[in-house]
Amino acid sequence: MTPVPGDRPRRGRSRVKIDLSHRSRWRIADLVPLFHQLGLPTDVGLGQDFPGLLDGRAAFVEPERMAYVEGRLRLTLPELYAVRHGQERDDLTSAVEAVWFDRLRFDAGRLDLPRVRRVHERWRAARTAELTDNQRRVLDSIILLDALHRGATWRPGTPDETGMMLARRFLGPWASDPRPDRHISPKTAERCVQHLLALGLLAEVPQVREAEPVSRHRAPRFYRLTACPVEMAA
Repeated sequence: MTPVPGDRPRRGRSRVKIDLSHRSRWRIADLVPLFHQLGLPTDVGLGQDFPGLLDGRAAFVEPERMAYVEGRLRLTLPELYAVRHGQERDDLTSAVEAVWFDRLRFDAGRLDLPRVRRVHERWRAARTAELTDNQRRVLDSIILLDALHRGATWRPGTPDETGMMLARRFLGPWASDPRPDRHISPKTAERCVQHLLALGLLAEVPQVREAEPVSRHRAPRFYRLTACPVEMAA
């Protein structure tokens, strides 16, 4: 059933409209597939309680901002999707949230990237027979990230001067499934990247540094997918 604006019982009978102004990213037609992908109930009115997805406490979707609220925790829908994949809340910057928003729409069938699934299958058949399940999942997630990063003109292996920053604290959740037993840890994701580099499926993109980094942490490293036969992306 279509999620509709509703009243939380303890808030009385006043109804709250969904913000569908030009500032809102949400449209009613998009909500049902997104709710299904997130595991949110579609037979409960917006603003009404249901069992939470994270800690099992009472939760609701705030109609004004399309925020998921469980106890004192308030997350946007892309943030909820990231957290369910194992993303730490402290790592949810605006840039990370934007990528997860695209991932949520892609997984829900609301973002059309038809080449991605075909390339997944063809790369697996042609080049990844020696990879473990975790390594294949990491490679698949990098292919998707590359597609989202480069948009409609995307073709795997074509020149990319900037590359992708594959921080392990991001890549582990990005390659994971929402089920906890299918999460990939940051360390495992980093080992997978090193293996993909050794196989030549990834290449590091050198970065020009104008100044020494202020942070004591090591400078981030950027990568690109290596060239693959053109027919694989057709």
